[in-house]
Amino acid sequence: MIKVINETRKLQGRKKPNEFFDKTAIENEMLGDLIKRIKKRLTSIPTNEDVTVTLTGSVDNIEFRTNASNELTEQIRNAIEQG
Repeated sequence: MIKVINETRKLQGRKKPNEFFDKTAIENEMLGDLIKRIKKRLTSIPTNEDVTVTLTGSVDNIEFRTNASNELTEQIRNAIEQG
């Protein structure tokens, strides 16, 4: 089983009065959608190992840590890169 922990950083800030769109809110929504897709891919990887994957970073640079075997770590890396 693969457990996913999301420690990514959401952007802070408010929409500026002269901006038509709230860029921060859009980027945070994109990050949330990306994390959902990654979690779905990771939890669909078949394994007998009890693995924890911790996602860190931001929308343009997601990194991960895991306690998986080398072979499973490669599958995890591929799933995250497909994001």
